[in-house]
Amino acid sequence: MGPQGPVGLPQAKALPQTVHALKVSMAVLQSTHSMGVPAILYERKNGTTGLMAGMVSRGELLTIIPNLK
Repeated sequence: MGPQGPVGLPQAKALPQTVHALKVSMAVLQSTHSMGVPAILYERKNGTTGLMAGMVSRGELLTIIPNLK
């Protein structure tokens, strides 16, 4: 690849903090065995965690919101 990235997009160098944030996000996805996005990882008021993988409907979101920490 020359000065152009995939599909002719310009290449850019990510800032170190961006690289770190992406690595942390990937580690979370890997630890939950959820390699796809969208995914919502959340903590309930009782301290347990939950994971909703894939597209989440408005109704599904409304069912978990009252229980979030």
